[in-house]
Amino acid sequence: WRYRTQAIFPCRSGGLGVIRPKTLISEFETSKEFSAPLTTAILKQERKILDIINAEAELKSSHKKRKRELEKEEVASFNQELSPQLKRAVELASEKGASSWLITLPLEEHGFHLHKAAFRDAVCLRYGWRPQLLPDTCICGAPFTPSHAMSYPGYIDGGWMRCCIARLRAS
Repeated sequence: WRYRTQAIFPCRSGGLGVIRPKTLISEFETSKEFSAPLTTAILKQERKILDIINAEAELKSSHKKRKRELEKEEVASFNQELSPQLKRAVELASEKGASSWLITLPLEEHGFHLHKAAFRDAVCLRYGWRPQLLPDTCICGAPFTPSHAMSYPGYIDGGWMRCCIARLRAS
């Protein structure tokens, strides 16, 4: 249940932005309530629609603020129950720009497409979980973890790959 709860939080709060089906009904009812005066004015063909539109915008704005405040409280209370490692991962995932890959349209023509395994691995890295199919030990003898692979000397310039190939050739 803990992972499901984390997934429903918005991306900006360290979640995955998965929609809660239970909230859809209340969102629909709220939308109907806010747009009812405008609908009535349109049906009666009233001319003072601009005032109604402004009032509706104010209602929406206050509703959005209340919703964000409740969301922040819910996220804060949930994050108190997390382990220190997962709490740190959620903090990092909540930083500005850290969730851009989750909210970007997956357009293959622009290179934003992730296949299923890559998405699964990215979610694992986001929350500090171990991706599937990783070896237990690195070729240097250290435990193979994502952080070890990323901080391996020469990783950026392909040093880790050269080291792997050299060891394979030697054996």
